[in-house]
Amino acid sequence: MYPTVYHFVEEFIAVMYPSVAGGDTRWAPQWWKHKEAVTRLTALWKRFEQLRLEEPGTYVETFLRVHGDYHMGVLQRPGGVFSECEREDTPSMPLRCAPLDGSLDEV
Repeated sequence: MYPTVYHFVEEFIAVMYPSVAGGDTRWAPQWWKHKEAVTRLTALWKRFEQLRLEEPGTYVETFLRVHGDYHMGVLQRPGGVFSECEREDTPSMPLRCAPLDGSLDEV
């Protein structure tokens, strides 16, 4: 469904885990510059794709409940990986993703 982790983050994660004005959600548009984020988001992408094939009727619910909510909570919490990153948002807006220069293999 998503050919790369970048597409997965831009098209699924950024929509499902938006920042909300006045909230504690943290995010970095250049998330790929944070090694922990790359590791966790790549793991999430691979698990999403595996679940999509193994549980076609319920994969989204399973993914969000068991995997996405946990790892995104770790990444976005105050004091987490993105805690020092500035965020600009409006209520219920998807997270911003800056265009990728090159490939993630170069990170």
